[in-house]
Amino acid sequence: MEKNAQNSTAGKRSSRPMIVGGVAAIAVGSALLWASETGGNLPGAVEWGVWGAGIAMICVGSIRNRKELEVAAASAGQASAAAGAPRAGASQAAEKDGTGSVEALVQRSDDVVASLRDLVSHGQTSADYGMLPALLARSGLMEWEGAPRFSANRLRRNRRWWMSCDVDELTEDGYDRLVALEGALNLAADLAEGACPDAPDDQGRIEALFRDLASLSPLPAPEGRTFPAGEKDGEWAARLALSEWLENLPAPFRVVSAFQLNLDEGLACVDVAVPSPSCLALVAPDDKARQAAEARRYAWRLALLVARGAFAASSRIQRVGVNCVSHGARETLLSLLVGQGELNGLLAGAAAADAEPVPARNCRLDVAGDGRMLPVDALLARSDGRLNPACRWDAVELDASNASQAVREACGAMRVSDLGINENARRVSVWNRLVGTLGSTTSDAVARLMSARDATEDQTVREACSRTCQALVDGTVDASDHQALALAFVLGGPLDQAQRQALDLAGEDAGPADLERALGLLDAALVPLAQAGSYADGPTRVFRYFNSAAERVRFNRTVADGRDVVLVPDAYYAAHSLAARVLTQLGRAEEAQVHADELARIAPVTPDAALSRVRVLEAQERIFECVDVLVDTLGYAATAREMSICLYRLAYMEWRLGRNRLAVACYERSMRLHGEIAGQAREELDELLDSEPGLSRLDPEECARELSAVGIPLGDADGARRAMEEAAAACVDARLMGISRAYLAVALEVDRDDALLGVYRSLASVSPEG
Repeated sequence: MEKNAQNSTAGKRSSRPMIVGGVAAIAVGSALLWASETGGNLPGAVEWGVWGAGIAMICVGSIRNRKELEVAAASAGQASAAAGAPRAGASQAAEKDGTGSVEALVQRSDDVVASLRDLVSHGQTSADYGMLPALLARSGLMEWEGAPRFSANRLRRNRRWWMSCDVDELTEDGYDRLVALEGALNLAADLAEGACPDAPDDQGRIEALFRDLASLSPLPAPEGRTFPAGEKDGEWAARLALSEWLENLPAPFRVVSAFQLNLDEGLACVDVAVPSPSCLALVAPDDKARQAAEARRYAWRLALLVARGAFAASSRIQRVGVNCVSHGARETLLSLLVGQGELNGLLAGAAAADAEPVPARNCRLDVAGDGRMLPVDALLARSDGRLNPACRWDAVELDASNASQAVREACGAMRVSDLGINENARRVSVWNRLVGTLGSTTSDAVARLMSARDATEDQTVREACSRTCQALVDGTVDASDHQALALAFVLGGPLDQAQRQALDLAGEDAGPADLERALGLLDAALVPLAQAGSYADGPTRVFRYFNSAAERVRFNRTVADGRDVVLVPDAYYAAHSLAARVLTQLGRAEEAQVHADELARIAPVTPDAALSRVRVLEAQERIFECVDVLVDTLGYAATAREMSICLYRLAYMEWRLGRNRLAVACYERSMRLHGEIAGQAREELDELLDSEPGLSRLDPEECARELSAVGIPLGDADGARRAMEEAAAACVDARLMGISRAYLAVALEVDRDDALLGVYRSLASVSPEG
């Protein structure tokens, strides 16, 4: 959960999405990005997602989303950690059984299909490649004309092959061929490593591999990667265990899944994508009927395998639903809902050659005349209300109850509300209750809003009701326009409006006159607030702004002094940030200092506020002070992205001071911490190296020595990741799912581990619409 980063050095404005009146909106003072999905509601838990410099940091969707090809392949966790190094002790065996040659050939290829086609043409008589050429030839996969360019890696967790392509979309046939190619590579590897040695021939070994699917065991987790334990028998441990099971399964075909669970109800549900019948040509070439039968059997055994993992995840899970879904469509093809005893009975016969799913009370499927599975209704859907109780995603800002001991220790929060960052949370909540009751006429809407105003003591809600009524009466907003009504209600105050108007005036093409007009609007809104002391700190309370959930945790654990924290409106922060920028552009940096100082006061652990201050200092040629501010900010930055940006800016300042080797070290470390501005940093570093013949690139150890020698923090990204994982674990066990997901988003920026990504996905509330 991250708000707007007004001073991103990459020259872009970061923002977080919110839902406003049936539209997705980016709340950065005045910037609104519309879409239409939610029927008028704002996200009650303010589950914004994580956005940085205008681009999505974590982008995960339905398991049926075509983007799954790119999301997983781009993941550092998905790429094999040992891409060029076989598992310990396996190198000689790999050469002997052919897996080493295959792995090298595939991973070194920029066009896997072309390389495999070449292999089939020339390598069928060579023992170097095992069964792979024969599998490819008999399955017809090499007849794929017009195949896009693929790259491939063996995944770190399950050692399965994962292919990604250089096109955004594949046809359904293309996707099926991709999955089948991965399956061929996986089967060849399994056979080369000695799977099913008792079978009479290679065909028998292949069939045995598929028959034994339901009894498959996940591979051990990668060494050296640990996660918080969480509460014993708690939700975190269960979600992590199930996610690791799913990600570590060495199944023949890719396992793409999403799950939801609720231990309080004893329920778990997993959606898992299954291969189409054409993929089963690996087992039954040139036999369409048998391919359809094998596809049903594969789905059946996979469902049983997944159910085993769900029961193994927690003894508190009493019933498990598994939905085998098709790729690219919202269709369930087989649905299973079982208890542990029922599962054991079904597993007993799963390895039979003719094992088939049979429609029953605990199994739902429908089969067409050609043997293909037809869509059915799920026995238990991930969107089921029992799996998604709304209270789990309530806004933490509105929960004044005491935090659990684990949340106190991990997040420094005495109350649940101490985790919050959104001043507008109550208006969001009230709007969500109101929007469906406003009626279709102006008089109906006004009456409902007036009633809501009289029913609350919250002054910001009363003002919201009044100004929205006024907009309706004046005719500036129509009663049927829920988008505009939501904007007026949640973000329609005088300061919001002034900030949006000023931002529009101060765009990229703004001249001095436009900037002066923008400044006038900001002053007119901010000066009265300053004179009234509206956001002045006192002996019992302080007014603070947080750009992300991670910043709030850092504040709670390092800066909080016992006074109550009152959240500052986003518009107040944004207005001061914009005023500082406008004044600096007008050459009035000393006046801008007042606004930069106010940002530092209300946002003491927000790197964006520090970057605003640096910009003002830089305009006054106070470069040494810029360095001091950036070094200090590196000590409290809560995310790898922020650490990277601070080091990037520090590189420039060190260059300004003539400390070129330090500048190189800052650039190098910035690029290693986060990829967002790595391209820009690399370009500037290359220019620096070209201009200074005595300089050269630094390796990580040299970089660390240079920075440490002058007291510049390296940026503890791993420490920040661990802190966020601990915070997420504590909050998941406390049933605070929305904020937990925000913490995991930060952790995933540092290490995109697939199991952690599965937990992250599971923390999103799933609606019946998907």
